[in-house]
Amino acid sequence: MPAKQPKGKTLSDVQKEENKKISSFCILVEHVVGGVKRCHIAKERFRRRKFGFDSLVMLIAYGLHNFRISI
Repeated sequence: MPAKQPKGKTLSDVQKEENKKISSFCILVEHVVGGVKRCHIAKERFRRRKFGFDSLVMLIAYGLHNFRISI
């Protein structure tokens, strides 16, 4: 979690740099999650009750995302 600015004070330069690193990592993760959700089956609620089906769907969605990124 990024450091919050205390009321009436400012963050130190070290805390600001750390917050920038954290936010840049969070942006990467959010872009990956958005890319995986392009597969609508990964975005919607699973109604299939078969054991392991949800894991298989997510593995396929991750694979498709990695394929899109590599091309």
